[in-house]
Amino acid sequence: ITGGEPTLQKDLAKVCRELSKNGYVVTVETNGTRYIENMSNAFISISPKLKSSYNQETKFEKELHAINNRYDKSILLWMETNQCQVKFVWNSDSDEKEISEIVNRLEIPKEIVWVMPQGVKSEQIMEKSKKDSMWPC
Repeated sequence: ITGGEPTLQKDLAKVCRELSKNGYVVTVETNGTRYIENMSNAFISISPKLKSSYNQETKFEKELHAINNRYDKSILLWMETNQCQVKFVWNSDSDEKEISEIVNRLEIPKEIVWVMPQGVKSEQIMEKSKKDSMWPC
């Protein structure tokens, strides 16, 4: 379940329970800013937005990014209650420090951390995939 931010949708936990009850394996892809109770039947794919994913040119844009990306408490709760992964979209070298800081601050187990190269074309993804200095962070 993805598209927009699924944790904003009414009755998400109920929908996930019904799908699971009917034999479906449920994965919810979220930016991690909201925690929803009673979702232990769903695998949670958390993708926190890094600074490089937003325009950060003005003070307003920087503040907006900070306000919209308060995810520490939610990520900790998801890790406590669900099977999950934490996926970062890596765009540039400056993202390495931010990813490492988040992983270390929240003590995210490295075995659930995924780093996905940002790219629109396969050539971009392949080039960024060659970067081997990302881990361990």
